[in-house]
Amino acid sequence: MTERMLIERKILLSKYFPPGLPEITFGRYKIQPIPFTHKDDFEAIFSFNNTFEEMGGSNPEEEANIIISFVSLFLNTRIKKEGLRINHCDIPLANSQYQQFVGKIDPSLIKEYFPKLFSLNESLIRQFIRASKTYSFALEFIPSDPTFAFFLLVVSAECISSQDEVISFSELEPDKKKCERFCKFITTFLLENYKGNDERDEELFKELLKTVYYSHRSGFAHGGKEVSQAALMADKAGSSYFKHATEGKEVKTPGLAWFAKIIQGSLLGYLKKLPSASEKDEDVFAKIAVEKARLKIKAKKAVQAGVPVTFEDIDFR
Repeated sequence: MTERMLIERKILLSKYFPPGLPEITFGRYKIQPIPFTHKDDFEAIFSFNNTFEEMGGSNPEEEANIIISFVSLFLNTRIKKEGLRINHCDIPLANSQYQQFVGKIDPSLIKEYFPKLFSLNESLIRQFIRASKTYSFALEFIPSDPTFAFFLLVVSAECISSQDEVISFSELEPDKKKCERFCKFITTFLLENYKGNDERDEELFKELLKTVYYSHRSGFAHGGKEVSQAALMADKAGSSYFKHATEGKEVKTPGLAWFAKIIQGSLLGYLKKLPSASEKDEDVFAKIAVEKARLKIKAKKAVQAGVPVTFEDIDFR
């Protein structure tokens, strides 16, 4: 009989437990609230006894992630996963291989690249804002959700590669040649100091980019296919990819840390090739911000200037 292992994971929920409810038990899983210290999050311990074993082992951390995703859906609550403990031993979070996201800030990068934004027309500035937001959002899912992180990183590049001003539609059709446009954007603009031997190997580099696009981006978007854990193994090994067998066929799965670096280096490389702006509209970002908040609505009755408008004053149905 397999020895029991107690698996405990600290989680933060956006909803609170009803007063007097000490725990929720379902199957072999349990959620117990603990006194919370966060203003907007409510702390709890998710736990279960792991007895499953197949081919000599189990994956209780991923099992916890699976069940927690069910809880999020069933209860319609946001859940953040924090500490992990197995048999009363705290397990360090797998962040040590992502040193590119920590350390000392280099302010010279902002001074170098920010002025380049003013060389873009207003349409491309909007696209670069979207690319930057998507990239920033992707980093929040590294390494907790490789599938979503890969998807967002690809979309970040596509915000720019999809534009006629960046890659001409006459050269590559935007609807039929999306992957080719994505690959061309990266191979054209990736900064030289972001390249190693693998990136200078044209055949290997394009193979890895196409794997990300078709297997990770399209596989997830069109079929809900998850990225292999080999992506995180590549990160641990400090490699651009990790070779392994899937369904009998050997494949090269690109690393997540590597791909994030490639996307950042390509977006910055695109900016770097822009000429210096002769004129700067310092208000351009404020104008675009206002666009996002502005809605054209129909009033039910005359509204005086300076008087707050409520839903009762608006024809919204």
